Amino acid sequence: GTSFSSPLIAGLCACLMQKHKFITNIELINAVKRSADRFNNPDTLYGYGIPNAVMADTILQKISAGRGIINSGINEDPIIINTLAQEVLLLNIEFKNSLLAEIYNASGTCILKKEILTKSLDISALNAGFYYLKLNGFYAGKFIKQ
Repeated sequence: GTSFSSPLIAGLCACLMQKHKFITNIELINAVKRSADRFNNPDTLYGYGIPNAVMADTILQKISAGRGIINSGINEDPIIINTLAQEVLLLNIEFKNSLLAEIYNASGTCILKKEILTKSLDISALNAGFYYLKLNGFYAGKFIKQ
């Protein structure tokens, strides 16, 4: 029953979230449900059935591609800071066209909003501190500028 299936589903969801950093929790839940073998005919005994990890991954890839994100830095952080000068934020992602980058301070105030066409973002105007980055409206990571 549930004592074994719950940890397996939690592990599947954790792996999918790590790979697809720009999805919401609702999109993840829906992808896992849509990938299950009884999705079209759920019942009270089996629910949606057994999920298919490959199919859920494919669904989430299509969602990410719809946002213009091709590769979200699998198994790596999507943000790399140029540690020598601390003035450039490098993005470890592949994307089509452009991305809307938003930087928020620790208080949650948006302090920089810029459309980017390359994998780098100038952060020289920022003061030292702790920041959050959103790309196309979705959380991408956090960083510290010294």
